[in-house]
Amino acid sequence: MAETKAETFYAFVGMVTNPGKIFIKSVGCENENGNSTVICESAKTFVEDIPKLFTSKFKAVIFYVSELQSPDFENSIEFCKAVKAQMNLIQIPHYFINTLDYIASGMLVKFNISLKLQGTVLLVIAGENVALVNEFQFTENGYENIRFDDVVINVKENLQSIRDKIYGSSKPQKILVVYKNDGKPTADFLRKNIIKSKNVFMSDADFGSSNDKFVIERSKWLLDKSNTKYYVIPRCGKMFALFAQFEMIPLITVNVTEKVPLEKSAYVSKVNGYIMLTYDKFLKKPEYTCLLKMKDACHRMKITLTVDAESFPTLDYDLFEIHKVTQLPETLNKKVAKKIPFVGFYDDCSVICVFNEKDNGYKFLDAWNGI
Repeated sequence: MAETKAETFYAFVGMVTNPGKIFIKSVGCENENGNSTVICESAKTFVEDIPKLFTSKFKAVIFYVSELQSPDFENSIEFCKAVKAQMNLIQIPHYFINTLDYIASGMLVKFNISLKLQGTVLLVIAGENVALVNEFQFTENGYENIRFDDVVINVKENLQSIRDKIYGSSKPQKILVVYKNDGKPTADFLRKNIIKSKNVFMSDADFGSSNDKFVIERSKWLLDKSNTKYYVIPRCGKMFALFAQFEMIPLITVNVTEKVPLEKSAYVSKVNGYIMLTYDKFLKKPEYTCLLKMKDACHRMKITLTVDAESFPTLDYDLFEIHKVTQLPETLNKKVAKKIPFVGFYDDCSVICVFNEKDNGYKFLDAWNGI
């Protein structure tokens, strides 16, 4: 990557409209003038070239690639994991920002929003005939999301009814209206008819590629976590669902309204075969991201889903035996005199014990579900 005259740099990595392409914007740490932008034609090339692209002159890198679509990787999470592995090797501080975090902090920086402690700002994200309403309260740790509402916008509906849905009980000091894709007509309608406050700021959602100050401020936070003026306390950037292979109802769900990092667990019978983790990108269709094969040497597994502050999911497991099942042959030897076959059930599984004349005792059938 061509380096400008600035001595040190921050960088922002984002997605180009053309799927799979990536842009890298470098900004001088000391001023906003020493900057340049480079386009990478493929995600695979970008990952391979990370050690060349980010030299020791880069002090921090912010990634907004959570919705990347590339034929080089199965899904965006796998791409982000590959990037993270490379960044860890070169030991440059980096952070993966999710969509809501990107929009909220980008608007705060762009319009230089500064609130006193406990002050609130309303963020309205306008889509096609819909508005996602988030209320943030400024705390010592940054902006805390205290409200998340999905409001359908019908221009024929009573204006006061729409206004009540947007504001709710909120009394914000500032209101930020941002639009993505086909959301500008909705944003214009809201600004003209619903949100008439003088403290309203409206913009499209392109911050990282055009707003050098955003890159600088987010990088400053990454290097000094006490710098919370524009920091948005993260919520989960994706909606995760953990399914057993033969089940339709998820064992674990994680929504975009939940604080991260987080950890959730569920117990699963080994009969389920596979555990699958899917995710919804921001308000889009689900995608598969992880598969875990159930282990044979147990009766149950405790599956733990961990989601870190950057919305990276990790699956882990612990194996469990049910003592009463394991000890069943011994129990039958003591209590059953007729030596008849015995069928036992636990969870969705069953075991069969038969009396073995040679060993003079009950044993599990080798080809059944006992261990």
